[in-house]
Amino acid sequence: MVLALGVDFIMLRRKPTRLELKLDDIEEFESIRKDLETRKKQKEDVEVVGGSDGEGAIGLSSDPKSREQMINDRIGYKPQPKPNNRSSQFGSFEF
Repeated sequence: MVLALGVDFIMLRRKPTRLELKLDDIEEFESIRKDLETRKKQKEDVEVVGGSDGEGAIGLSSDPKSREQMINDRIGYKPQPKPNNRSSQFGSFEF
């Protein structure tokens, strides 16, 4: 149940924020766009090569490391190497 008390709320209006495009922003945009274009070309090349083999995605999944690397690249995941010694995992405890 909603009660109407007859109170009007007025929103305050502020001036629009001015955005300025800097040279660094343009350079960053261009580098990202070129990177995406090269990835798109590589993907198209892989599809053309995979399609000519007749195996397609099955041929790519035969090597699990390369498939995992491809997935990590696609989602932008960069795994960090795991430390092997116990001192890096638990600190340096002395008994």
